[in-house]
Amino acid sequence: MIHQLLMIDDDEDFLFMNKIIIKRSGIVKEMIVLEASQAIKHLKEGNENSKILPNAILLDLHMYPMDGFEFLAAFDLLPTEIKDIPIYILSSSVDPNDYKKAMKFPYVKDFLHKPLTISDVQNLVPL
Repeated sequence: MIHQLLMIDDDEDFLFMNKIIIKRSGIVKEMIVLEASQAIKHLKEGNENSKILPNAILLDLHMYPMDGFEFLAAFDLLPTEIKDIPIYILSSSVDPNDYKKAMKFPYVKDFLHKPLTISDVQNLVPL
């Protein structure tokens, strides 16, 4: 069971579809959808206030105003216990440079391509 999944994306169509897929997976208890800068704030505040942190993060790369790579740079500055949260890139990008750049971050566990599948959700974290 994934107690909390944080999805960072700005594409309303994909968010709508992903919410359905995640709900159908039956393994996510709570899903939070935030813009990238809000997600950084959420992670900091949750850590400082001993709130439950997400078990996994789904991160799009190409967003505005803060893109996925800017999020990863900000995430890199967070406390160590937060950086234990696995990040899964969920992008429509087919640019091999995006893949290489994202996979350089040690907490990025995989690069998934949109659209999300139930199998992708089930493979996010060990159950």
